[in-house]
Amino acid sequence: KVFDSSSPGGHVSLCEIRGRQIGHYVYLRVRSDTSEAMGMNMISRGCQVLFEHVLKMREFSEIAMESLSGNFCTDKKPSALNWIEGRGREVISSVRIPRSILARVLGIDDPESLVKLNLSKNLIGSAAAGSTGGFNAHVANVVAAVYMATGQDVAQVVDASQAMTLLEFDSQRDELVATLTMPCVEVGIRGGGTGLLHQKRCLDMILGEGNSDNNVDELARCIGLVSLAGELSLLASLQTGTLVSAHFSLNHK
Repeated sequence: KVFDSSSPGGHVSLCEIRGRQIGHYVYLRVRSDTSEAMGMNMISRGCQVLFEHVLKMREFSEIAMESLSGNFCTDKKPSALNWIEGRGREVISSVRIPRSILARVLGIDDPESLVKLNLSKNLIGSAAAGSTGGFNAHVANVVAAVYMATGQDVAQVVDASQAMTLLEFDSQRDELVATLTMPCVEVGIRGGGTGLLHQKRCLDMILGEGNSDNNVDELARCIGLVSLAGELSLLASLQTGTLVSAHFSLNHK
């Protein structure tokens, strides 16, 4: 009740508080529903009001709050905790592509070669680099573009780029099966930069006017789908050897 009262409009609702003690320190991870907003500032305000209330209780009289944020959130930093538990919305996108479309659109005659490339690059290569959740080709590029266009917190690209691209070949149906798992898609359609003129127009173009709460999920799904498309495009370009020539012919005229 104390946490929820921090939002005069009733737009935030506390769901869970989990803690971990390290020596004499206690780190808390707060999960809440922020409705149509991405809601980081709403959560910060709720936490401040809540902890000011709690620390006045007699049983916590010898405890002091060192900082409102202790990096256990984890906000705008790669984190195994976010990779495992998620943050914001988790999106899993999936597509099946027949061999004929792979050849005509992406220039891939051998689908299994693309599967092998994804294994060696996005999975083994990322593991060799000690990546935390960075098992993808360039999800950050796509997410950054959509976040800027729709008024999101662009720094959250750090979290959203923790994603895993998987490719399989279904020989029975002669199709490539591609999936992209994104555990940390932090988006909203209210607050922040979403009210700016051009950003609002982009949101209306993607979601239609009169956005509702369900459209926050729809925006997250759109980001997952366009990120998966970007993964397939880059992987195909690497496989066919057109990456450099495409950059210089299309980006540097």
